[in-house]
Amino acid sequence: MLLPKNEVSVYLLTQILKNAFIDVDDISETGFIVKPDNLYFDVDIDTKNERIQLYLNHNAQEYDERTFFKVLVASNDANSAKTFVKTSVTNQSDRIFLTFEYTYRYDKNLNVAQFVSDLKFFEQVVIAIIKDEFQGIF
Repeated sequence: MLLPKNEVSVYLLTQILKNAFIDVDDISETGFIVKPDNLYFDVDIDTKNERIQLYLNHNAQEYDERTFFKVLVASNDANSAKTFVKTSVTNQSDRIFLTFEYTYRYDKNLNVAQFVSDLKFFEQVVIAIIKDEFQGIF
């Protein structure tokens, strides 16, 4: 099903995902939380710029310089090896946060089946990055 770009909305996407048996929670005007299979992550919809952003902001652990450096190196390695998902690391309030994100464009309409598939693929890629790049650091 091809959804015209002017019909893309939080309400319609949450209904489509619920009909596809995907858990949707914490619905707001600009996004929601989704759980395709194993992970909860955020979906933000920018109707003005016709973009959907998938992201997971993981509060990894208490900050220490050595671990932060290891996570930063692993994040850079993940970014050089993967093209679908971008990772980044920040230090906020003495915590290490690891962020995974992907921006999905729908300026030429939204292929709903592809969108649902990409949600599941995002989750699989994030799990693979965690296993491949960050396992043993935390």
